[in-house]
Amino acid sequence: MQCNHVPLKLGGLKQALANQVAAVNDWTLQQLCDWVQTEHGIRVGVSTMWKTLARLGLSLKKSHSMPASKRVQM
Repeated sequence: MQCNHVPLKLGGLKQALANQVAAVNDWTLQQLCDWVQTEHGIRVGVSTMWKTLARLGLSLKKSHSMPASKRVQM
């Protein structure tokens, strides 16, 4: 929670972020930061992006380091 009454940097991009995460949810946080800077001219760091996604209830798909055929199934 932000107590200093400063508007959130990405507060106005809720729908744009939701649409982008839905379209390419295998991106990294850094790729999403780069997209926001390119498309909307707002430069943010990975921690700001992570906190914003959490606040909006959005998440990125987790990548696995091994191919699916090598992962242990439980």
